[in-house]
Amino acid sequence: VFYNSPPLNSVVALQAGLTCLGNATLGIAAFRMYQEGKRLGISSNGGDEDDAVSVLTGSRALQPPSSTSFLETDAFLLLKLLVVSTLVSAAVKWGSLFVDFPFEPSLLLAYSMVLFPTLLNMNAWKKLSNDPTKKADQLL
Repeated sequence: VFYNSPPLNSVVALQAGLTCLGNATLGIAAFRMYQEGKRLGISSNGGDEDDAVSVLTGSRALQPPSSTSFLETDAFLLLKLLVVSTLVSAAVKWGSLFVDFPFEPSLLLAYSMVLFPTLLNMNAWKKLSNDPTKKADQLL
């Protein structure tokens, strides 16, 4: 949003650090999932899905949805993502032509744009780890 304004160099470093931390955490989670799969005897070659089904029989995640409308499909989710991303990108790109205040370099605003979503995400994952039966829409 601020086009890497020199007064905001510390925010760029913070965002890079958080990205590195997130990627490392994702790698650790993937490794733990792999280890749990090995412990349960699930094949990791990708071709033998019957192993996973036999180990996880009875899991709600394996049952096909009873009836899905277009509004519940992956295609609709991708369409919504495309539309929202395009609209937000346009607002950021051309919004500075109409108003200046959110586009002027501000250390407080820049840090809040990086840290606030990060804290919300951390809180959502903490709630999920405390109560895995919660649905995603109940986390925030």
